[in-house]
Amino acid sequence: METLRERVLTCLEQMAPGTSQNELARRIGMAPSALSRALNETRGLTGDELVSLARELRMSVDWVLTGEDPFPIRIAARHNFSQINGYQLSRAAAGERAILDDVALVFRQAVDDLQPLARRAVPTDPSEAREMLLDAFGADWTLHFADAVERVFGIDVVKLAMPDAAGYSMQLPNATVIVVPTENFWGRQNWTIAHELGHISRAEYTPIDEPASISDESAANAFAAQLLLPEEEMRMIDWSATRGPELAKFLWGSGVSIGALGVRLDSLKIDRPEVTLRTGQLIRKYPPMDVGVFDDPISQRWVAAGRRRFPVRILVAHEKFETTRRSLAWMLGVEVDEASDEVEAQTNLDTMATAFGFVPAK
Repeated sequence: METLRERVLTCLEQMAPGTSQNELARRIGMAPSALSRALNETRGLTGDELVSLARELRMSVDWVLTGEDPFPIRIAARHNFSQINGYQLSRAAAGERAILDDVALVFRQAVDDLQPLARRAVPTDPSEAREMLLDAFGADWTLHFADAVERVFGIDVVKLAMPDAAGYSMQLPNATVIVVPTENFWGRQNWTIAHELGHISRAEYTPIDEPASISDESAANAFAAQLLLPEEEMRMIDWSATRGPELAKFLWGSGVSIGALGVRLDSLKIDRPEVTLRTGQLIRKYPPMDVGVFDDPISQRWVAAGRRRFPVRILVAHEKFETTRRSLAWMLGVEVDEASDEVEAQTNLDTMATAFGFVPAK
């Protein structure tokens, strides 16, 4: 059975690697000898000491005392899909659980230093959510979906390599986070983000080790369909007469694949357009914008879908402290010594993009 000392010192190493027990004592206002006796359980902790210790570890008082958290990480259901077996409602695989724990850790480490986001509830009506995104980002909101979700709803979006995973949304003490896999195509990634917004709008969270229900998954998919491909717009288009250039332009703007469009039209009992090309091939053949050697929005969108991503606010919060430099490097996917330069470059690029209108300002 894990002792109090083991629990506290393991957590301290996670939260602030290299921090000594004596330094911990100083931070919580205890004499080193008193903390040592408390961790060895030969001396009790006063109420103030217990609260200070829990706050320093970014954990609950219950966890410090018992090792169990009465308010565990809550996630929306895992929703892997198989064409043969349908939704796979299994518990989070060990590798995915470790990734989600790491994501939760970096937010917990930065709890006192995160620049707050203005949180707005995601409407249960996807049409209302769509209007909010349109009002804030204009007709091209799907081109900046992750940024739009953060700025409109105050929900952080993380992209990480998670083979075979479809995505999660997590309710943490200091943030709501959508975690999606890096992808080789933006359409699936956009659908996953929209799907997770559906879970969040209905507050559908379960303990991380419990399976989801098919009804929850169906509701989240219905939300995503109406958010990205609203029924009224689908019925206004004569799909039988829609040809390559018009179809490519529609897919680019809606941010979905030809496959997702086909499924949506089938569900509405609308005939599909005749097309033999895949989404990427169609958009390459009929690019809906000027594409040059040094200015290729199509490739840029592909690269963005495949690149790991953490919100700038969490990167900046970690960049301030040497003790969390390892976490910063993990988020950026670089060596520890390169972490600060990467944050500065990313922050400057974001600022420049906003200034030049590439990412609409809030």
